[in-house]
Amino acid sequence: KNIQKKNKYNTIIKMDELNILDSQLLNRIGNKAFNLLKLKEAGLAIPHFFVVPTDSICRGKNKKALAVSNLEINHELIKELVGATSEFTSEAVAIRSSFLVEDDISDSKAGHFFTWINVKTDAIAEQFKEYVNEIFIKYKRNYKGGIIVQKMIPGDISGVCFTIDPVTHDRNTIVIEFVQ
Repeated sequence: KNIQKKNKYNTIIKMDELNILDSQLLNRIGNKAFNLLKLKEAGLAIPHFFVVPTDSICRGKNKKALAVSNLEINHELIKELVGATSEFTSEAVAIRSSFLVEDDISDSKAGHFFTWINVKTDAIAEQFKEYVNEIFIKYKRNYKGGIIVQKMIPGDISGVCFTIDPVTHDRNTIVIEFVQ
């Protein structure tokens, strides 16, 4: 049976408050968040995160605002962002997209959407507003899924592994790209 633990927030969905995901919840949190939770369930150490579903950001008058001006983020969501981010043990977070149109079985949109790193937790409200406006005003769409706010883990090396060659689509080639 698919169940979700009682969430202490009305909008934000915290990683540790999810038990087993159902398809309706996947539509609200997106593929990246879903895959992070699968990795966590497999026993991997995943930096703590929460998801803000896009359906809670872009509704009502905000749908009309997509093409013309800045989206307004409601006061309750801002309070939740500040509260949930204050629970992190780091001074910085990453803000990442987790839309249904990315990282699905048929296509990858790696690098297509923004990721903001080293966002100071004490500036989360303003930075989240800016991130949302850049995504939704630039693309003029309300993508289904969510926006991840994740504990920032500074790294010496960062990279990505493609299990299919992203250029030739050769399924027998693995490509690993990294920067140091």
